[in-house]
Amino acid sequence: FRSHLVIRYTLDAERLTLIEVHDLTGRVVRRLVNSRQKPGHYTLSWNGTDMLGRRVANGVYFCRMVAGDYRATRKVVLER
Repeated sequence: FRSHLVIRYTLDAERLTLIEVHDLTGRVVRRLVNSRQKPGHYTLSWNGTDMLGRRVANGVYFCRMVAGDYRATRKVVLER
């Protein structure tokens, strides 16, 4: 992605949901969601900044989602 990453997901039941972006070392760069969410469709975006609002470097990042027992990690590449 170049300017922002769009993340879409659906919850089938109320779940404690955590969505984070990690760098290659495993460090949390940005926490996008950390809350109990109701069932439904969700869309959010990440603009390539860290938790202090600073632009992160180009490169490979991992978007990690945990919702109840569900866990998924996807690789994303930032190229400005």
